[in-house]
Amino acid sequence: MEKSYFLKSRTEKYYNRYKVSDILEIKKKETGYLVQNYEIDVKGKGNNILDFKLCHGEKRICELNFELEMTDRFERENNKFVLKINKNNEIEEILNKKEMADNIDNKLFQYMEENIENSGKIMDLVYLYKKQLENKGELEFFMNTEGMSSYFFINIFDKEYFETKETKIIKYIGNIVPEVAIPVELKFKIKKLTENELLLYFTSDYSGMASYANIVSAYKEYLQLPEYEKIEFYLDIKGQYTIDTKENKLKKYNVLRELSLGDNTYNRQIIAEGIWR
Repeated sequence: MEKSYFLKSRTEKYYNRYKVSDILEIKKKETGYLVQNYEIDVKGKGNNILDFKLCHGEKRICELNFELEMTDRFERENNKFVLKINKNNEIEEILNKKEMADNIDNKLFQYMEENIENSGKIMDLVYLYKKQLENKGELEFFMNTEGMSSYFFINIFDKEYFETKETKIIKYIGNIVPEVAIPVELKFKIKKLTENELLLYFTSDYSGMASYANIVSAYKEYLQLPEYEKIEFYLDIKGQYTIDTKENKLKKYNVLRELSLGDNTYNRQIIAEGIWR
């Protein structure tokens, strides 16, 4: 009889820290990159509520500008999130948005005094940042579909995995067509590493969920390109998760996403390793 494993999500309070490296390489006419190394604290509060804190470390980007630097500062000074997680292990709501907006308001004059010549730009950036917080679901959409946090909250728990049979999970990917989440099917297989450790490794398949033609058509519509114009599209996501089956904890993951759309290529690798407390 084939052995199976059921990974049940943890509902009790817990506190974990992760070291994360997030590398995004962009190839257009010129190659650009964004490298972030930081730590994340995740503290369970019960009733599917999490305290999620980004402890930023090193951050390098290929081309710095004032708007980017200010936005990065907003993010560093609003790095604590109180998250409500739904049954699919996705972020349903950020509960402390008002506190985040108030924090920016309270520092507005400080920002302007430090950089008087750009005071107008600062006010515009604060307005846009607060609008993102106010718009229902906008920041949640970003955290669920792009970057590091989207893989922290992927739906891998409360599922049964078999040694030879694939387990299929739907993942919504952002940053392909702006403001659109593309459904992708991830096909997981399982391997036992030790008595209390499993390796879940996966590849992606978008063909059955959102066809090549639909994605390209949506991208052309966004760019207002004629339908007959030819655009090449390629998407591949693969990675692996190490699971502590005794504690039902995600110990480590390594995800690589390769995306080509037209003349642009975006390669992203995210590696996280847990430090248990």
